[in-house]
Amino acid sequence: MLRYDNVTVTNSNGFGNLKNVSLELPSGSLTVVIGSSGAGKSSLIDVGAGLKKCNSGRLLVENKDISQMNSKSYFSFLKATAILKKKPRLIERFNVYENIRLPLLLQGHRAKYIRLETTKALEYVGLRHKELSPIKGLNTSQKMRINLAQCLVRKPRLLLANDPTFNLSSDDFDNFREFLYTLKDIGTTILVVMDSSRVGKFKNAKIKTLWRGELIP
Repeated sequence: MLRYDNVTVTNSNGFGNLKNVSLELPSGSLTVVIGSSGAGKSSLIDVGAGLKKCNSGRLLVENKDISQMNSKSYFSFLKATAILKKKPRLIERFNVYENIRLPLLLQGHRAKYIRLETTKALEYVGLRHKELSPIKGLNTSQKMRINLAQCLVRKPRLLLANDPTFNLSSDDFDNFREFLYTLKDIGTTILVVMDSSRVGKFKNAKIKTLWRGELIP
């Protein structure tokens, strides 16, 4: 579904560059790229989402160069793509339930479907008892679970995860890993970048190492 074709990215500060990176993500696959700080992990995610341009090389979405997409095609790609960051991004004036249902509202689904899917996601991430709680005051684990629930209701074709396990406990990491397998089972293509300390816990995943901007097989 997604392919990095000899991608090079040169940042002005020299930090997080990519050098001739080639990586293929088949539909429904799980790929984990490990690397230290400054290895280029964030650049890999940003290029994959079309948020950062390549200095050379191409990013191909179903064999179409993302840089050549018109606005309509790129918007369709973004609608089918979920992005997870280290720090959860939530709307504080909305409660937990309202944050989770927001993607479905934006997609124009009917109220009954929204309620059903939002409730299922709340139960999946263990936040049903918090559905009316304000975002302010929640801990990092709870906020990350809200982001996971948002992703779950969207049923994205592509998930790009930029080290979202950085601040998670061992138990929360295990829950996150199972969440990835749940998405993989419904056909989502997944790219996760992270440090190397927990990579051994992933099974049935393609593991790559990013070292100073270069992918090591």
